[in-house]
Amino acid sequence: MIRAACLVYGILGLIGLGLTFWLAGKGHFLYQPLSFSREDWLLHAGVCLAFVLLVHAASLAALKYSRVVQRSVRDLKLWLGAIGQMEILILALASGLAEEIFFRGWLLNEIGILYSSILFGLMHLPPNRNWRLWPLFAFVMGLILAALCLWTGTIVYAMAAHAGINYLNIRHGLKFSDDIDH
Repeated sequence: MIRAACLVYGILGLIGLGLTFWLAGKGHFLYQPLSFSREDWLLHAGVCLAFVLLVHAASLAALKYSRVVQRSVRDLKLWLGAIGQMEILILALASGLAEEIFFRGWLLNEIGILYSSILFGLMHLPPNRNWRLWPLFAFVMGLILAALCLWTGTIVYAMAAHAGINYLNIRHGLKFSDDIDH
């Protein structure tokens, strides 16, 4: 499962990177996704870390109190099986980097915040009813990550935030599921 997911994310990331470079050739950017300014990097990194921790805290609360979210992490555990910390890290990095390159590196610059976030939410359509909140969460995250890109002028912080949120949520979701099962 992890290899297949990484392959899909690799393809998505390469397509996004190609389209981002193609768009750069046209000179049509809301922001320069592949740039990195050393100006205000500490502020940007601090906001990024605070955002990751805030989203993770909200996710933990939802996991504790929402049966829908609890059922979705049980599904996730069934799909992923017993995976280690390194595999969780690889999956989080692959998904965070590829999705950001495609949705915020290229698509945000091509069609704007609202439509790229709607498409990001639609990409997260649920595999079953247990995941019905996932597209809404993805849509809101798409809006915030796009705003982060525009504010910082780079995709770097959105990539870090996305991968960090995925890592913490997968790791703690699987641990929560293990604790319930025992």
